[in-house]
Amino acid sequence: MSNYTKTTNFTAKDSLVSGNPSKIVKGAEIDAEYTAIQTAVNSKADAASPLITGTPSLNGVAITSTAAELNILDGVTATAAEINVLDGITSTTAELNILDGVTATAAELNALDGITATVTELNYTDGVTSAIQTQLDTKAPLNSPVLVTPNLGTPSAATLTNATGLPIVAGTTGTLSTARGGTGVTTASNGQLLIGNGSGFTAATLTAGSGVTLTNGAGSIQVAFTGPGTGTVTSINVSGGTTGLTTSGGPVTSTGTVTLAGTLAYTNGGTGLAALGTAGQALIVNSGATALEYGSAGVSTGKAIAMAMIFGF
Repeated sequence: MSNYTKTTNFTAKDSLVSGNPSKIVKGAEIDAEYTAIQTAVNSKADAASPLITGTPSLNGVAITSTAAELNILDGVTATAAEINVLDGITSTTAELNILDGVTATAAELNALDGITATVTELNYTDGVTSAIQTQLDTKAPLNSPVLVTPNLGTPSAATLTNATGLPIVAGTTGTLSTARGGTGVTTASNGQLLIGNGSGFTAATLTAGSGVTLTNGAGSIQVAFTGPGTGTVTSINVSGGTTGLTTSGGPVTSTGTVTLAGTLAYTNGGTGLAALGTAGQALIVNSGATALEYGSAGVSTGKAIAMAMIFGF
């Protein structure tokens, strides 16, 4: 398609003086003008029922749809007002060409009849490079979405009450404190134990006392006795307890003597008696069977003679 461009300036000939060869209007010049006009006219489309070939464009946007695809518009009942909704759409040629190959029928396109979407709302599709349904199928619903290996970044808040499968090492940071059932300790060397410090735990080793050595190992503590312990006694005292005996002179803090007194009770191998009985008396159990006492042996003369013969007295 070409536009007509005048090749000869006939008006300029009027100002030339008589006798100037250029003042003459030549048939070749007129023929060239008509030829240019014919070429321009023949390359234009008729206003009525034009036949357009090649790749037409609307406002600089090339249309690549085929005749079959354009014929889909045949029968569309949308009004001029409804079609004018498209006025102002900023989609590019590439984006509009997404419609190239559309197989929708006139009935299906008529579903657009009556749409009240504004240019701003239609421009939401500006930049879409694939089927909208395909893109929607890749989106998760707002209610109870199922996300596969999502990258959530750093959310401002999250509730993990029902979360499962959270890896302890890879999925958490920080140190679990004693307030949350942890120890607050991150490292421990061989032989160290967790020892309470009043507010938490400290990893520390045991301190060996006198006559003892400690060998710390990986997961073990070996305790060895190296000899008798040594030390200094600063005080000593003695108690009679339930023996019936009493003590005096204690406690001894440097030098001194502890003295025993009293009567050893029968329950500790004594008699519980502080004096001797009379001649011929024997130790017997009292009538209440609660203590020992001196009393008559109660042995007949015949028994005494027999005992004397047996025991030699």
